[in-house]
Amino acid sequence: MIKPEAGRNIIALDAQAVPAEPLPYRVEIWNGAADLEGRVVGRAASLPLARAVFTAAASDFPTHRITLSRGDKVLQEAPGATEPGAE
Repeated sequence: MIKPEAGRNIIALDAQAVPAEPLPYRVEIWNGAADLEGRVVGRAASLPLARAVFTAAASDFPTHRITLSRGDKVLQEAPGATEPGAE
């Protein structure tokens, strides 16, 4: 147990103050239409940071489908190539 130093204020956080998932946003790269699970290339705590990761991934992998998600919800998508095998 850590004992506080004299003269310092300690703030206790309740369970509601701590986020359930510290990095709720994820950016994934998908290899094709048959790909059932994307490869996670980045996770972020904030939406602006997640969008920066998404933009960089879409720029680096223009022929791949890129998604930005939070939980099960896709927030943004870059479709990439629409033709099978186009890479």
